Amino acid sequence: MHEPRSATAFSRPAGALAGCLLAVPLGITAGAMAMAALVTVATLFMLWPSRAWPDRLVPWRWPGAVVARPATWAVVLALYAVIVLGLLRSQAFETFGSLSAKGAHTYLLVLIGMPLYAVAALTLAGVSGADRALVLRAVAAAVALTSFMLLIEVVFDHPLLRAAREPLAPDAIDLTRQYLERGLDQNLGRSAAGFALIALPAAALLIPLGWRSAAVAVLGLVSVAAAAVASDTTAVAAALGAALLVTGVALLAPRITASAVSFGGAALFLAGPLIGWAAAEVLRRGYGPQIPFSWEQRLQIWANAGEEIAQAPLLGLGLESGRVTPGTFELRGFEFDRIGLHPHSAPLQVWMDMGAVGALAVAAVFAVLGVRMARGPLSRVQGAAVAGTLTVGLMIGAASFGLWQEWWLAVLALASGLVGLTFQKPEQGR
Repeated sequence: MHEPRSATAFSRPAGALAGCLLAVPLGITAGAMAMAALVTVATLFMLWPSRAWPDRLVPWRWPGAVVARPATWAVVLALYAVIVLGLLRSQAFETFGSLSAKGAHTYLLVLIGMPLYAVAALTLAGVSGADRALVLRAVAAAVALTSFMLLIEVVFDHPLLRAAREPLAPDAIDLTRQYLERGLDQNLGRSAAGFALIALPAAALLIPLGWRSAAVAVLGLVSVAAAAVASDTTAVAAALGAALLVTGVALLAPRITASAVSFGGAALFLAGPLIGWAAAEVLRRGYGPQIPFSWEQRLQIWANAGEEIAQAPLLGLGLESGRVTPGTFELRGFEFDRIGLHPHSAPLQVWMDMGAVGALAVAAVFAVLGVRMARGPLSRVQGAAVAGTLTVGLMIGAASFGLWQEWWLAVLALASGLVGLTFQKPEQGR
């Protein structure tokens, strides 16, 4: 018979989460692509039966002020059902073949990955007592080390990634080297996006703990800004600036601000087709050549996505529909796929892949969250964490990355768990 865990010892879930957080510096600096693996491994370790560490049951609770109500679970499960329907209706996997690598990958993400990410978020949000103290120490260490690694990449021109990539292509031709150089900046931009989502709720947790922890939190935000500017990732820089502004407002009016941002998220996803229409109008009026090339290309993709949405407005075209959208377009002498891998906008991708039903399901989740925030009670720290993290996630998601990229969903889960952790009091028992 195993002896009961002492009051000061930490649980297996807390140990797994702390280990995952301590690995965040490597995962983020590598372009955040490894974050999905980190969260998955940590969650499996929480749940896997083990006689050596028997307390595998996770605390299945989320702070009641945020969700943990029947209405919330209903809208979340409804959204997941719509995602599964979109997966089953996808034409992309029929084109690639039912046993294709991409098809199998997306099935694994939706049917296994997403539930595991949800478990990680719920468990992280529910840790308390000695577990909470351990996790907070891991958060501080992760933010500090990630900040230093990102600043090294910015100041010294990617020495860490170069050291990792050079052995892979020592005799690469000039064209390949140019591609690798461009990939370094893209990698740094993705790192900035992933760390922005983590650094904001981490700051809400660390700043109240004293000046040393506050300094680490500020360092994290500075490193995000530096990485975004150095990589010329406009969306991340704008999202961070807006999130800091919203956070400041939330410190004055936490309930109003957190609920307003939540309802704003609902409106953003409902307005998906309007994004495509607005992009088409900008291009029709001849403003394209006056903006940076990458943004003109993005606006053209958004305009094309708006036309694709009109083909199946109710249920959409199925997950990953952008990958099999036929046609190309020419821009400044270059030819591009009509959509590409994805439309670089979460609202547009929801409408393309899952139609109005999917958009309504996503909007319902944000609306229920907005109601919970409005009803409170909500402290300044909690309101700032919710509003700031939602702002940076919504703004980056609206203009970058594919919605079904596993690293992005894993980072969102981790950030959600950190936000939820602000609702747990240090003195609460487990």
